[in-house]
Amino acid sequence: MSLATNNRNRAFINLIDKLPAKRQYVYSLIKENEPCTLEYLCNKYGLEKNVSGRLTELKSSCLIMEFGSKINEVTNNQNTLYRTVGNDERINLINLNYGELIEKKDALINDYNLGMSSFSRELLDKELKKIKSKIKNLENILDAA
Repeated sequence: MSLATNNRNRAFINLIDKLPAKRQYVYSLIKENEPCTLEYLCNKYGLEKNVSGRLTELKSSCLIMEFGSKINEVTNNQNTLYRTVGNDERINLINLNYGELIEKKDALINDYNLGMSSFSRELLDKELKKIKSKIKNLENILDAA
């Protein structure tokens, strides 16, 4: 393995170690049980359903991804399966998400400039701030890698 690959892999491991405690715990549970559903983790480890926020955060950081679905034996509803991602896969996900966010931002700015009601402009302003924040988070992730 090349030095660059070793350095990148170490940075990835350090990133996991720097996650907030709850997020790190949920990540480790997913890694240990992958692929798994939120329902499975809640039942096996006694977690509250509000842990779903940690899944969203881990997905936004491109540390886990949706991996299909599984029928819940109790409700007969589809539950999403999650799994962790490797470093190379994570970089690809970050780049994909980044590109999608840039496209959304550009489309919103175009709509914003076309002239619309102040209510619509206010909604677009809020959405643009969210997208810009997500872009900044992805840039920070790439800078840390």
